[in-house]
Amino acid sequence: RWWCDAKVTAFVLSRGLLPLGVVHTGRTLNATERKATYLQHGGACAGLGCCSPHDPLVQLVPHHVLGYAKYGGTSLAHTVLVCDRLHHDLHHGKTVPLRNGRWLNEHGWTQPPAGHR
Repeated sequence: RWWCDAKVTAFVLSRGLLPLGVVHTGRTLNATERKATYLQHGGACAGLGCCSPHDPLVQLVPHHVLGYAKYGGTSLAHTVLVCDRLHHDLHHGKTVPLRNGRWLNEHGWTQPPAGHR
C-alpha cells in the first residue's frame, strides 16, 4: 500500500552517478522540466516543417510520447514539445514526422506510414 499511495520519483544515473534523467508519477511537467523541454526542442514545435519557430502566436505544449495512463510516469525522454495543431492531430489518430527523423502517433513512437519515402 505504501508504494501505491506514494508519489514516486526515479532517477537515471550514469556510471559516474551523475543524473541523466528523472521520471516521476506526476502527470504534468514541473516548471524546470518545461524549461528543459523548451531548450531541448529549441523553442519550436518538434513536428517536421510544422510551424515557424519562435512564432509568438503558436502555443507549444508538452506531449507524452508513451501514454501516461499506460506508462504511469512523466520524463523528459518520453516528452516532445508540439504546437496545438499537431497535438490535436496526434490525439485524433494521425501519424506525424518529427524534426529528429522519428515518427509519432497517438500510441507513441512508430514507423513511417506505408508508401512514405
